[in-house]
Amino acid sequence: MFRTMGTTGAMGSGMGIGMTEDLAVDKDGTAYVVRAVAAPQSTGTTSTSATWQYELAAISPADGSLKWKLTIPGGRVSHPRLATDGQIFLTVDNYQMFYANYLSGGKMMTGSQAQSNDGQMIIVSHTDSSASIQATIQTTSDVLSAPRIVNDNGTGSYLVYVVGYDMMSWTQAPGSSGTTFSPGNKVLYAYGPDGTLKFSVQLGQAAMMP
Repeated sequence: MFRTMGTTGAMGSGMGIGMTEDLAVDKDGTAYVVRAVAAPQSTGTTSTSATWQYELAAISPADGSLKWKLTIPGGRVSHPRLATDGQIFLTVDNYQMFYANYLSGGKMMTGSQAQSNDGQMIIVSHTDSSASIQATIQTTSDVLSAPRIVNDNGTGSYLVYVVGYDMMSWTQAPGSSGTTFSPGNKVLYAYGPDGTLKFSVQLGQAAMMP
């Protein structure tokens, strides 16, 4: 038996659109999936107004029925990660700047397209029949990796690792043929279960392009 999982993009919404690991499975067999519920709408080849909309859905292992669904704000949503206390972690950032750059045929962000500091980590709490966003943690990075959850040795708790990237951008002075490139930064963030930042480490320049 098949159940419809969304109007579009049911496969591969996480961190790049086209990946297939938008899935986490709990110990009771419940599947948590990120799915697209609205596709971009644009009116021209250079439109920057298009947006994506995603939600996190919990699927019953008994019959594939929907336990709950939760709208996730942000233009791009990572794979969900399950913690030992039942919390779900995701990261979001603004896919808008990628999409605008793609439509305009660009290879890097221009100064106007690069939107700084819009990457966030989201903590979701849930019961068997409902879910809510418990906390939204702002980062200083443009783009974020999916979270990774590890034991916090000696504490009986865990850490949530996220890698952040600032996008490369370029500027060109009026009347000049020269171009100035601005490399981004790469940062490792470590958070506690409640989203408190334990530490962050600068990892150097980010060799990342859209």
